Amino acid sequence: MKKSINILRYSPSNVPDEKQVPRKTGYYQHNLYFSNFKEGDKVIIVDDIISIGGTLITIIDTLLKLNVKIIGIQAIYAKTQNYKRIEERYKIPIKVLEE
Repeated sequence: MKKSINILRYSPSNVPDEKQVPRKTGYYQHNLYFSNFKEGDKVIIVDDIISIGGTLITIIDTLLKLNVKIIGIQAIYAKTQNYKRIEERYKIPIKVLEE
C-alpha cells in the first residue's frame, strides 16, 4: 500500500521537527511526541481504549493544528459513551469494536 505509519510516543525519539505536546487525561498528565506529520497528510487514528477521551482530544487538536486531515478514528474498546461527544464536536467518525 506504500502508506506510512506514524506512532505517537510517550518519550522523545529525537527525530528532527518532533513536537512535544502535553497530554492530560482523567488519570494522569504527561507528554506525547509527534513526528513525521506533514501539512495535507490524511490520517486514520487507531487507539486501543477510549476512556474519558483526553488523549484522543489532544491527538485531534494537535493534528488539526498541523493541518493534517483526520479521515476517521478506530478504537478497539470504549469504556463509556464519551467518544460520541468527541465525534459530534469534531465531526469525525469514530468507530469502536466494543463498548
